[in-house]
Amino acid sequence: LAEEKLTARDKEISSLQRDMKAAGARIEKLLEEQGKKVVIDVKAGSSPNIPAVDQKRTAAVPPERGAIVAHRPPGSGNGHGDLTPYQVDMLRGLIELEAMGRMEPPWSLAGAASGKSASSSTFEKYAANLKAKGLIEYPTSGRMRLTDAGRAAAPAVVDFPSLEEIQERTLKLLTPYQADLLRVLIQAGTEPLSWDDLASQSGKQATSSTFEKYMASLRSMEFIEYTGPKRAKAASWLVE
Repeated sequence: LAEEKLTARDKEISSLQRDMKAAGARIEKLLEEQGKKVVIDVKAGSSPNIPAVDQKRTAAVPPERGAIVAHRPPGSGNGHGDLTPYQVDMLRGLIELEAMGRMEPPWSLAGAASGKSASSSTFEKYAANLKAKGLIEYPTSGRMRLTDAGRAAAPAVVDFPSLEEIQERTLKLLTPYQADLLRVLIQAGTEPLSWDDLASQSGKQATSSTFEKYMASLRSMEFIEYTGPKRAKAASWLVE
């Protein structure tokens, strides 16, 4: 019985040695891929001799030309860990717009890109806070842009929004009535429409006070522009 136990033990040891050799070969291959040549020798009754892995990181691949990559996400030791999710969305929207060539967007576009209403007091409050932190600035009245610090604090963006995505984000900020009006103007592209044509195509009544009220609200949010008496078109940033 004792001999059988010893035989079983020897088989188990042999099996473990084979497993350790296989693991050692795998470790050698991985370490060699990192540029460190090693030799791992597994012997009975000894531990494998595995040298410390070189901690030097490979050089980062530079971003493609024209790509905008944030240095680090907010809240990870960048000094702006107190940013709210709302403010992070604002920074993300601005850096997405930069990738589209919109370096100094109007507030309305900055709000739409971040999925926020720029005419709200909340947006205004958080914009002021970002400005106070030195993350954004106001180059001219009604416009904002990222500073270098803001660009570094913005979250990394992989997929930048298309014009169609910006349009959809904008429409989601509106009431169904407003969205119906703006959708028709977007479809018209850069061509202005008369109020009668706009009302007809959107299923509204141009003579109603509701129509006039919502047209005025879309204009105040800079989503549409008046091109003449009772004529309007979508804001250029929505269609170009």
